[in-house]
Amino acid sequence: MGRLATIKTLSGFDFSFQQSLDRDLIHTLAQLGFIARSEVVHLRGLPGTGKSHLATTLGVGAVKAGRCVYFCTWLACWPSSSEPNARAACRSTSASSAGRGS
Repeated sequence: MGRLATIKTLSGFDFSFQQSLDRDLIHTLAQLGFIARSEVVHLRGLPGTGKSHLATTLGVGAVKAGRCVYFCTWLACWPSSSEPNARAACRSTSASSAGRGS
């Protein structure tokens, strides 16, 4: 599933642990409208604040909506990887999924 190591959902996110988050904004992001608008979402914060959980949640939602997802950490994606590489990975994954009838 789009290089997502684990499956995380918004229902599994503990908002009480990270009270500084705007819950309404997170739920709006989970509707995936930012994809149609070609917007980029950056999740920043200290270690252990839920960034990976939220990013995975958005990725899982996007995959369920039929979108291609490429998930990586900042260090893994920048600067050695580039957008064309991510697009190539998505095309490759989409092509192999289509071949399996998924």
